[in-house]
Amino acid sequence: MNLSSFSIFASTTADLADKMIAQLDECEAFSQSDRLVCLQKQAKQSQLALQQAEQNAFNLLSKWDDDEQFTLLAKRKLTLSNEAFAHYRDVHCQYFKSLGGGAITNALEMRRLTCVTKLNYRQADHLGHELSDLNLKNK
Repeated sequence: MNLSSFSIFASTTADLADKMIAQLDECEAFSQSDRLVCLQKQAKQSQLALQQAEQNAFNLLSKWDDDEQFTLLAKRKLTLSNEAFAHYRDVHCQYFKSLGGGAITNALEMRRLTCVTKLNYRQADHLGHELSDLNLKNK
């Protein structure tokens, strides 16, 4: 992937992230039990999108036109960043769930799933933008 195609990818991921987050509203049309299933599906799709963005970031770092020591360092830092994000997301979404107070269990879980989905898509978008100006080797 060359720089110009990645720039297009980065700009479309923002549109895609917004579109995918907007799809959460579609779950509101369902009954409560079906809404939970819909949100579970959305959370799973957002996790797959995040995993793809993380893999794309690693692939682009492998094509980075810089000394190998910097590539290896960036990959290690990306791994640490991904782990820290996953921890933050889980803790933050548990906090967000707790803001549902005394709501029934399904409603609390729906709050958590909505949070997870939004954060996953935003992180996937963020990963794409971070590397959009990386100088890549011509292979």
